[in-house]
Formats: sequence, structure tokens, C-alpha cells
Amino acid sequence: MKQPTLHFSVLCCVMSALPAALAAAPAADQELSGEAWRQADLAYRAYAERDYASAIRHAKEAARLRPDVKRLQALIGYAEQAQQRRRQPSSGSAADVALLKKIEALAAEEQYEVAVALAEQGLRAPGTHTVLAARARQLRSQAAMQVAAKALEADAAGNTAAALATMRSASAFDPEAPQYRLMLIKLLLQNNDADGAEAAARTALAINSDDAMTQTYAAFLQQQKGQREQARTLYAKAIKGDELGDADLLNLRLIAADAALSAADSRSALDALAPLRDSNPEVRERRALAQSMAAAGADGFRPSLTAPQLKCVLNRFGPVCSLFAGARPSQQLAAEAYRLQGENQLQQALAMIDAAIRVGGASTELQAQRKQIFGIMAREQAAIAFKALAANDTDQATQALNKAIAYAPDVMSYRMMLIDIQVQNKDYAAGERMADEAMQIDADDINPRVMRGYLRQAQGKFDSARQDYRAALANPELRDSERLHVGLFVADALWAGGAAGESGALLDTLPSSDPQVRWRRRLVDASAALPALMPPTLDYRATPYDTVPSIHPSVYATDTLVAAIFRAMQRHDDEEAVSLSRLLVASAPDKQDFQRVLSIALTSAGETREARKVNQQLGASVPSLDFAYMAQRVKAPEVASPAFREIDQAGQLPERALRDAGYAAMDANERHSAIAYFKRAINASRDGDVPLEQQQLYDIRRTVEQLDRQWGVYASVSYRGSTPQSGPASGATGDSTQFGSEAYWRPSVLNRDGRYVDLYARLNATLHSEQQGIATGGASTLGAVGMRVKPLASQNVILAAERLVPIGARTDGDWLLRAAYSNGTGTDLVAGMSAWTMAQLYAEAGRYLHANSNYFTSEAQWGRSFRPAGAWPLNSVLTPHLVLAADYNQGFAQPRAIGAGAGLTYRYWFNEDRYTAPRAYFDLTLQYRVRVSGDDRAGGVVLRAVISR
Repeated sequence: MKQPTLHFSVLCCVMSALPAALAAAPAADQELSGEAWRQADLAYRAYAERDYASAIRHAKEAARLRPDVKRLQALIGYAEQAQQRRRQPSSGSAADVALLKKIEALAAEEQYEVAVALAEQGLRAPGTHTVLAARARQLRSQAAMQVAAKALEADAAGNTAAALATMRSASAFDPEAPQYRLMLIKLLLQNNDADGAEAAARTALAINSDDAMTQTYAAFLQQQKGQREQARTLYAKAIKGDELGDADLLNLRLIAADAALSAADSRSALDALAPLRDSNPEVRERRALAQSMAAAGADGFRPSLTAPQLKCVLNRFGPVCSLFAGARPSQQLAAEAYRLQGENQLQQALAMIDAAIRVGGASTELQAQRKQIFGIMAREQAAIAFKALAANDTDQATQALNKAIAYAPDVMSYRMMLIDIQVQNKDYAAGERMADEAMQIDADDINPRVMRGYLRQAQGKFDSARQDYRAALANPELRDSERLHVGLFVADALWAGGAAGESGALLDTLPSSDPQVRWRRRLVDASAALPALMPPTLDYRATPYDTVPSIHPSVYATDTLVAAIFRAMQRHDDEEAVSLSRLLVASAPDKQDFQRVLSIALTSAGETREARKVNQQLGASVPSLDFAYMAQRVKAPEVASPAFREIDQAGQLPERALRDAGYAAMDANERHSAIAYFKRAINASRDGDVPLEQQQLYDIRRTVEQLDRQWGVYASVSYRGSTPQSGPASGATGDSTQFGSEAYWRPSVLNRDGRYVDLYARLNATLHSEQQGIATGGASTLGAVGMRVKPLASQNVILAAERLVPIGARTDGDWLLRAAYSNGTGTDLVAGMSAWTMAQLYAEAGRYLHANSNYFTSEAQWGRSFRPAGAWPLNSVLTPHLVLAADYNQGFAQPRAIGAGAGLTYRYWFNEDRYTAPRAYFDLTLQYRVRVSGDDRAGGVVLRAVISR
């Protein structure tokens, strides 16, 4: 603590008249303590009471205890001088004596500035004024202290200009007291007058060049101008000063270290801190930052250069000043983090907080700030996820949500959104794992538990799902509204799982007056068809803190009721359809789509009057797009397709819905309308109005090709292949080459809803055979005419009956009944990909009625298709594959033959246009098979060429 250097003899005349603000007990002296402080206090009190003998005695005792404190020696000297003056008569003139009386009267009224002016006037008179001069010095010190007190008051009130003017006066009254110049420098810096502050520092150093605090201020001012070397020299001088106590020296070392750190001078910072111990957090943090800065080099954090903090108090002994270092490094880092956070530089802000924690430890405030920043970053990622989901980009949404969860793992809404994406992607196992993780975060939250129940049920783990449902409903924290919503979803899930009784029992516990409960209760009691398992809807509610999810029944839950209504109409149970339609309207009275369903049901039931009333409420509006989609979801194409058509005719069908309108028309067996919709969808996509992935666009073109197909032809040549269709017991078991061709017609009237009928004619012949006695050429030519049927829309099962017509001299006629099944993936072109997996299976069984002979043939392939690079024709595909072939033919001496091997297929697709995928392809397949079992025909080379249109 910086102690006063004023002349203490002044206290003999003025101490009793000090103002109240300065008459309090002296502030704790940081250099004196214990008995030394008590003796010094008694000495100063005795001096103030003009008991100079006691003052000398107590001051000497204090000086004996603390000989290093120079002001005690000064106090002894002042007291001895005062005692001597009391014993000697005054040598002043009569004029000085009279003037002193006036001065003392002014001093008694604390009018020190007037008293100083009067003393100065007397000193200008001719003659020697020893006593008056001494008294003038004392008065100047008192006036300086009084004026300084006013300056401090003005500064505390925020009036820096007034404080500056007043402090200049204080410094002028007592120019040798460095405390006033320190306060003046501080006020000049506060007023952004760096030049004035530097001039004041130079003046102060000219008076006392060894004053450490003035040197420290001067060093700061030099470094602020960019003169780091000069500043370093001044800081080094300041921290070597021997007139400072331990506390002041500690602060100056901290200030010097801060200045060095701001200049990235870690070496000087460590040198300044070297004598200090890490037990002091101020020291420990700065040393840690200096070490970190030395390791990081120029890329590390550099605190800003800040002025030393001057704190001064005025007690009855005069001004006491100390310099203090700025904020700790951890506080500066935290402040920098707040600044960066305000500029939305969140990653940089986190880096600052991490640095603050490394330097100063993980305080509660830093952890809270870190969590706040992570929360902001998490919300930013969640916003990206919401936008991506709106664009149906689940990959980007997943990436963003994973980041959000990493930033804020305890925010349940992010986890629920991620689980919901797994539901959309039908990755139920992954969703279940995520629900498990969410429940570890908060086991009492019902949302992940209910969602886990659904995910388990979707994987066929119904018993485990029921356990989750029961646990969620048993949660004592459920509000009535939550219990209703969760209960409705669970009732739907139980019903979908075949537990209609349990579903009904749960519905009995819910409010019977609720329309959502009523229609479910009605369908469950009626043993209606089991609904599809639908995922719950997550409703997100914004709060001041975050977004909170809540479980609701599926938004499409009423599709179950709508489907029941249309089924009732299909079986002509109009009364049931109308009754259910009324329940549907009651569940959402303001929803026009439900009123439209009621209108359809009333019209179907012949209740035209009431239907007209409902239609009047609907007005002249066309069906909504939601209504068309609802009808499509419940597999009512006879309702969906007309709805799409009405919307389109009204000019209200958005281009994004053209594809769906096409599928609705296709399901309604409106083939030409479907093709027209699909072509418009293709145009919208190619024009950039409706973004579609390449594969989506290709799938539409393939659908157009299939809808437009009414005929087809193919021809094949195979070497060493088993072709039992050539006729019963053809006997071609050795190396042979066979030819086959077919033409078919697919009547459009019989091409409906994924089912069709083909009428075809086929021609087969053996071109070459190594086995003696086998007919070849024209003699082996066998014709066939027949009909085949695809009876199932969802399965590629073919049933055929054909008449074999002998053409060659060595062929026989017969009747052939056939059944075939095929399935595969990756057998068509895959748009936008250079390679993909291919797998296919073909199996066929047949019976020749006249020959009383049966056969079975099959082939399975698995491989990897890729588009060859280079000069290959466009739409070329190469497929290396493994093959397993098995056949059974009673026409051979050894009916059974099983072989396995590897092969390569080259396929070239062609005959495509803007709207239609390639209609034709050419295949060339080479395989080598090893006999596994049965006849030798299962092994060897197989070469097959096919062209199909």
C-alpha cells in the first residue's frame, strides 16, 4: 500500500478539526499489524492531541518492532521538532504571529485553500518567515488532501471532467506527494487522454524517479503506444523497488505479467511471476496461461492490455494508494467468450471457455456459460433438422440432430426427433436403441418409453411393447390430457396387435364422452378388421426454455374409421357406413374432409335429402388434396382418383401431387389417365418445378412403360441349356444349342390393378446336338399357343395353359400346364448409381398332359451389377454373379440335375424416350457350372443370348 509522504507535524494543529469523512479510525494498514500497528496508532493519536512525548515513545516502540517502515522514523522526527518548538519562544515577526492567528482560525474551519492563499501572501512579504513557511507546507498538504477528497467524490459521481480539474489542484498543492499524481494519471486515462497521462507520469518521475507505482503507470503508457521494450524495462524497475510491502509488490508483479501476456511475451510473464507461489489463484492462473501461451505460440489467446487499477483512500494520515492487476485470465477468457457468443462465433466462444477452465478450473459460472452456448448450438442444429425434414432430407436431419444431441444430451426433443426419423426410415432396431439411450437420460419421461413400445411392436416383439405401454400409462406424473392422448395411441397399438379385448378395456378407462374414444370403442366392439400399426405423432410445444415433445395418436388414426366406412359401402352395408360416418364427423366437426365422407355414405345409402344438406355445408368447393390422399391411404381408389381429377379440373392440383394422382388412377384401373398424370409429373421434374431423385424419375418412366405395354416379343439362343418346353422327353442331354421365340398380346381390358392376361404364340427348335438320334433343325420345330394369367397384384406368380402344335416331322402335340414364380432386386437399371447388388430367382413347374410327364426348372443368381466405363454403349450393365440351378424332368433318363457355378452377364437396355424407360434389352450370359447332384447336364458351360421387347 502506497503511504503518504506529507509532513506529519501538520497534525498538531488540525487533527481535532478534521471533517467527519476523515476522522474515522485509520484503515487497516497492510504493512503494519499486531503490536506494531497498535503502537503506531497510539503514536499518531498522541501526536494529534499534541502529546508529543507520548507520540515519540509509542513511535519509537513501533519503529523497534518494524524498523523497515520509514514513516515511523519520520513521525519521531516531526514529534521531536514539535516538542522543541513548544519549549522555545517563537522567532517570528509580529506580523507573522498575527497572520498565523488568522491562518489557524481558517484552518479550524477547514478553509485550507484560503489559509494557504493567506500564508502565501505573507511569505511574499520581505523578511524571514521560518515558522510561517513551515506552517504553509502543512497547510498545502491539508489543502491537497481536502481537494483530493472532492475529486474522488466527483469521480464516484461520474463527473470525470470535474474530478480532473480538482485533482490537478490537489497535485499543485502538494507536488511532492506521488499519490495525487497517480490519481491524476488514472483520471486522464479514464478521460481517454493518453498523452496527458504520459505527461503527468513524466512529471511524477522527474520528482521521484524511483516511485514504483508511477513507473508501472509509465510502463503501461509506453506499451500502449507500442513501445514494448521500454515498457519491459520500466516494469522490471518497478518490481525491484524496495520501498513496497509484500501486497503491493505482488500486485505490481501481476500487472507486469498481464502486460507481458498481452504482448504474447510468455517468458517475461513467467519471469515476473517466478518468486510468487501457485497457492494464490491470481498467480496460478497467470502462470498457467503463460505456459499455455508458450506451448501454443502465436495461435494462443492473448489478453488485451488494460490499465492498472488504482484504488486510493484518504484517512487521517493522508492518501493511501495501491495498484491492482486486472481480471484473472479465467475471467478475461470468460469475458472474451461472452463477446464471441454475442457475435454468434460459438465455436470460438467454446474454445475460450475451455481455455478458461484449463487455466482457472471448472467454476459453476463457466460450466453454466458452456452449457448455454451448447444449448444455442444445439438449437441451431435442431433448426437445420426441422428444415431438412420439411424438405424430406432425412440424412441431413439425422446429421444435424446427432450434433444437437452431442451439444445438449439432456434435451429430450432432439432425441425424439431422431427416433422419429428412424420410424420414417423403418429402421426399427436402430430406433429402439435410441429410445433405450433416451430412457437412460430420463427414465421418467413417457415419450421415449411409448415410442420404444411402438418400435418393439413394429419388430414383432408385442409382449415387450405391452410392458412399455403399461409402464407409461402407470406413470403417476401423467396429466389427464396426456393420459387421454397416450391412452388412445396405446389402444390403437393393442388393437393392431390383435389384443382387441385389452384395447377395449383401456378405452373403458378413458372419458366415454370423448368422440375419439367413442369411434374406437364402436369399431372394437364390432370386431372390425384389425387396423394397421401406426406410429404415434410427436407434437412439439415451444417453451421459454426449449421445445417439449408430447405423444399423440397417429394423425392418420382416423384412417381406420374411414377404411371401415368404405368397406361397409363395398359390402352394401349402407346403414353401418352412415353410422360410422356420423362418428367420424363428431370426432372433428369442422373438418370438411369428414363431412365429404358422410356425404358419400349418405348418397350411397340413398339418403339424398340429408346428403344435399351436407353438400350445402360443403358449398361448391372441390375436394381437398388431403381428402384425396386420405382415400388413397385407405385403399379406396374409386374415391381417390375422382377426387384428384376434380382437383385437377379446378386447376388446384399442385405439380408435386401429379405422381400420386397417377398412382391413384392406376389403382382405379384408369390406365390412360394414369399415363397422362405420370407424363406431366416427368415434365415437371425435368423442368425443375418438382425435384425428384433420379431413381424416382426412372421408376415413373418404368411404370409408364408397363402401363403402355400391350404386346411383346422375345427370342433366345442357348447352348447346353435345359429347355423342357421343347417338348416332352426331348432327350437332348449332351452339348446342344436351342432356339426359342415368343410373341404375346396383353389386352388392356384385362390389364387391371397389377393383374393381367397374356395371349401368346411360341416357337422352339433344337439347332444343334452332339447326341445321336436327336432331331435338329426344322424337324425339331415345335409351336405353341396359349394364355397366361397373373392373378395376384403383389406377387409375380404366373399360371399358363398352352397347346403345343407340332411343326417339325419329329415333334408331337400336347397340352402343357405351367406355374411360375419370379422375384428379384437390381435386375433393372438403377439411376444415379454406377454399381448395385443384383439378386433374382426364377422357378417353373409344368405338366405335359398327353405325355403324362412333369418337369421343374429353377435358377437363382446373386451378383454385383455395374456400369462399365469407357467406350461401352449407354445403358450397358455387366453383372458377375454366382448361380445355383436345379431342374427335374421326367423326359430324361436321369430326371434330377443340380449345378452351381459362376457367370457373367452383359445386358444392354434400349428403346427408351422422354417418358418411357427402356422397353427392350439384349442379354448375353456365360456361365460355368459344376454338377452338384444328379445328371451330368447340370455341369459344364452355359451360354445364353436373349433379346426382348
